[in-house]
This record gives sequence, structure tokens and C-alpha cells, in this order.
Amino acid sequence: MTNGRKNGRKNGAIAKRDEVSIMNRPTFIEAQDTRGAEHIGKDDIQMPRLGLTQAQSPQMLDGDPKFIDGLRVGELFNNLTDINYGKGPLVFSIVRADPPRGIEFTPLEEGGGIKDFDVPLNDPRMQWDGDTKPIATKFYDFVLMLWPTRELIALSLKSSGLKVARQLNTYIKLRNAPVFAGKYELTTTMAKGPAGQYAAYIIKNAGWANEEEYQLTSQAYESLKDKTIDIERVPGEDDE
Repeated sequence: MTNGRKNGRKNGAIAKRDEVSIMNRPTFIEAQDTRGAEHIGKDDIQMPRLGLTQAQSPQMLDGDPKFIDGLRVGELFNNLTDINYGKGPLVFSIVRADPPRGIEFTPLEEGGGIKDFDVPLNDPRMQWDGDTKPIATKFYDFVLMLWPTRELIALSLKSSGLKVARQLNTYIKLRNAPVFAGKYELTTTMAKGPAGQYAAYIIKNAGWANEEEYQLTSQAYESLKDKTIDIERVPGEDDE
């Protein structure tokens, strides 16, 4: 991986989104040549996650293993390739929209990590106790296909992002069509909450997929619909 792709910028410019896309495959590499990778299936890989940088995100902290040089607050990034998408817009279709789930994390002072990956939504750990926040966190997960690069990437929404998740689900439902039939646009903005400013997502409708896009997302849907997808989970209140 080059420094430009790792750091997200080349000579101060945002790295091109298609650097690791099949659309940018070098012409000297045959399209069907996958020698040495035949054994790697969808159950053996991790789904990239679309991140949104907050002031205290690890990607912003020099010295942190997840640090991305040149990334700014409010910018979108790929957590596996470190590609910086800037503030968008990213145009995408939805390949998969999962039901909400609760996840309980082990406190950082106790080592961190996921304690319970499937907390029922009616579990007491999902409820407020007076002014005490829930122990577990509610997530809405989406798998997106970005256009025109055809990248598959997960959008995992929690906390202040739950409003965006409900908005996106509403757009899906109002189409009265397959989940992958529509196109949407994602950008970012700065919002203000009780703890100060934070970066937030903005989702807009972007029309219907064309025939080629529809066929590609339909195939991806069929491929992933029964699969358990490994998505990096981030605890804490980094988006509030």
C-alpha cells in the first residue's frame, strides 16, 4: 500500500476513490486471474466500514495505530484501506439493510472489546435508568455499494446516527421496491449537541439505480443476504 493511499491524501489532495476498485485494475492483469486467492471466500474477510471522523477519533490522534495523516474532522474514511473520501458526496445503493441490534462492550478499563454481540432490544441493558445511559448500544447496519467504483462498504449507525438510520429506512420503505433499487447521496456536516460540536451524516435521495447498477446490486444482495458480516464495532460516544 502506498503512502498516498495509506495517508488518504496525495500531495495535499484527497486520494482517488477508485485506487483499489476493480474499475481501476491495471490492464496487464487478466480479469479472471485470481491465482493464490481461490480459497478466500466471503466468510474469510472483513467488511470495510465507512467511518466519520470526530475530534477524538483514533484516526485523528498522532501515534495511534489507526492514525490517518491528513484526515480532518468531519471527513469520511475507509477503516481498512484508510482511503479518505473527504466530506463527500458519496453516491451509493443499499445492498443490505439489517434489523437493529444491541451490542454490549466491555469497559475500556477492563480491556475493551465486545462482551455481548446480540443484546435483545427489550433487554434492560438497552434501557435508560433515570439519567444513566444504557449499558448496551443500539446499531443499525447497512451494506452499501459506492458508485461508480462498485466498492462494498458497511455503514454502521449508532447514537446520533440512529436518526439518519431511520431516515434511510424510510426512504427504502417508501420506494416499495427491492432494497437495492434506489440511489442515495451521503455528505457530512457539523452539528451541535449537549457536549459541543460533532460531525454528522446527511442522507439524500438520488433517484433510481440504472439497469446495470440494479443488476450488480441484485447479485451482491443474493451473495450476502444469508451471510454473517464481520464489521468493526466502535464503542463510546464518538458521534455525540
